[in-house]
Amino acid sequence: MAHGFITGQVTASYAITASYALNGTGGSSYTIETKTTSFNVSNTIFGYVCSGSSIVASLPSAATFGSKEVNIKNVSSSLATVTSSLNEIVDGNGIPLSQYESLRLMCDGSKYYII
Repeated sequence: MAHGFITGQVTASYAITASYALNGTGGSSYTIETKTTSFNVSNTIFGYVCSGSSIVASLPSAATFGSKEVNIKNVSSSLATVTSSLNEIVDGNGIPLSQYESLRLMCDGSKYYII
């Protein structure tokens, strides 16, 4: 099976934890969660869909997050914001996402980089 294609059934709801798995390299599963309130980003979740009002996605320290990536998409008509309490985002802190905008961040264990 080719990598990067959605496999299986896609399930979604307007619950806080709607999720589905993507087939990644080596057959790994990646979880994507829908959030309707502000949240702390986890290094065990591959992506987030923001569908609530004025959501703030707070990144953990880069050392805690490790060498991983995270994707955040805003589908709400209100602004979502991605922040780092330690100002570890190389391109600046407090990154706003308008409706339908997304952000892909990669971390090297010391800083977050927008890709």
